[in-house]
Amino acid sequence: MGVGGDEHALFVSAEGRYGLRRLGAVPRDGVAGVLGCDTASLTVRTGPAEVSGPAASTGTLLRVEAAYGRCVSVTPDQGVLMLEQGGPVWRTAGALVPGDRVVIPQRVPRVGDPWRRIDLAGELKTAGADGAVRIEGEAVRRLRVRQAVARQPTHLRRNERRVRVPLEHWRRLKDARRRTGITGAEMARRIGYRQACSISEFETCRSLPTEDGLRRYLAELDMEWPAEAEFVDPLVQSWASTSDSTGNARYRKTSAAAWLPDLSRDDLLWLAGEPDSHELNLYACAHRAEARPRFLELDEPLGHLLGWYLAEGSQDTRGRLAFSLGADDIPYEEELLSAIETVCGRQAKIDVRDDRPGLRSVIVHSGMLARWLKTTPLGTTARDKTLPDVILNAGPAVQMAFLEGYFLGDGTKARKGDRIQFATASRALVDALCSLFLQFGVLVSWSTRRPMSAEHRGQVIHSGESYVLTVTSLEAMERLRFLWRQVPWACRFDARLGGRRTRRRDVTEMTGDLVAVPVRAVRQVADGPSYTITPTTSDACIAGTGGLVLRAP
Repeated sequence: MGVGGDEHALFVSAEGRYGLRRLGAVPRDGVAGVLGCDTASLTVRTGPAEVSGPAASTGTLLRVEAAYGRCVSVTPDQGVLMLEQGGPVWRTAGALVPGDRVVIPQRVPRVGDPWRRIDLAGELKTAGADGAVRIEGEAVRRLRVRQAVARQPTHLRRNERRVRVPLEHWRRLKDARRRTGITGAEMARRIGYRQACSISEFETCRSLPTEDGLRRYLAELDMEWPAEAEFVDPLVQSWASTSDSTGNARYRKTSAAAWLPDLSRDDLLWLAGEPDSHELNLYACAHRAEARPRFLELDEPLGHLLGWYLAEGSQDTRGRLAFSLGADDIPYEEELLSAIETVCGRQAKIDVRDDRPGLRSVIVHSGMLARWLKTTPLGTTARDKTLPDVILNAGPAVQMAFLEGYFLGDGTKARKGDRIQFATASRALVDALCSLFLQFGVLVSWSTRRPMSAEHRGQVIHSGESYVLTVTSLEAMERLRFLWRQVPWACRFDARLGGRRTRRRDVTEMTGDLVAVPVRAVRQVADGPSYTITPTTSDACIAGTGGLVLRAP
């Protein structure tokens, strides 16, 4: 038994974070758990799991397609949970027929500790996008001093404080040493130095001994500590207090700034643990005036901005973000501008085209945010866009702000108030949105639009296959009130919610977190590799678009 390698599943990292991944692309050492199901209590939960595969030989895969667009490709002997005579039973995929009712989740648990901030330095380094980026702050200086100390030869003792003694007193000490018959070389050996010239330099005030060295020198001569002695801070302490008032000073080996590629993951972790880590800034080379904090707060303004970016965002090669707005988007422009100013620390510019006054671009320069966005699934083409992990692991308020921004920018605002719809060209985004809505307990359906051709401004435009996600349940639209509350005809949504509630079509309620929906089709697809998901604390896993409950080996 096995699941097709192109199918998605919601995996859990060792840190307890969600990640929606294709089975064929999951690193075997990067999976700590998976979304599973306890069929006894009919509850959905996460737990430890292992992924093995691909199978030694490729074989026939069956695609099980059910209501609400739920589907998964599995081997014919893969067990699928279905509802029969009021109770859950297992049946192999090869034995399913249209009309059978398969079990799917209607909600999934949220992560226990949601993400609250984004570590831009760590994200850029992981993605290999840290070139020509500098990180600056006093914590960086302390780190670089530590590194400089570690590079110093031990015998130079540059991390110990020194002692300054007047030359006249050194002359008396030198005479006392000679009277005892101790040579310079012998004294150097006794106090832990390697050469006689070190003793000569101390006695002529050409260099300063360490506190420990002077105490041992005096002990050999049985002499008291000189009253005239003055302590001098260690050399490394002077490195830590160096001023960066000049441009060149920022490029010293002990300055408060460093090239991000020169730091290791351990260095970044050390910096993150410092009490002033919140004062660390990032900036691109030659753009220090546009420095931004290393840690980007994952709050509602950022969620709203990211939702709009998924819907209408783009960027150029100079770090400028642009949001394309139409005439229907003008009522929502003010909230977008406020979110941009909060996140980017500057006001956006609105560019209105003279030939098409109904269209406008909201433009803002934010080099570090643009660089990070380019490393996420939001920074790809329309057919490849999907949700970044930060959204799947954010708190509900941030997720709501994200979905609101996405809906206002790219959603269909039904004038009758009878549905919520999104259209997308990305199949991966369909999987991700189904998983995100399940965190709100919302069962969203989706369907496929065939490629179309249309004439626009004298040109024939060919569109590829696209997908439509729809919510019509009154209960679901009530939960998603935050999406449509700003649309001009929100009162129609309210009026519809005040009507008679009916049972969801094609959905059989079950106890716990599961429901059953009818199978629409079971068809053979091309042969391909299959993978096995083995939860260790559950008897079932959840995989496929929207998730079907599959039997563990």
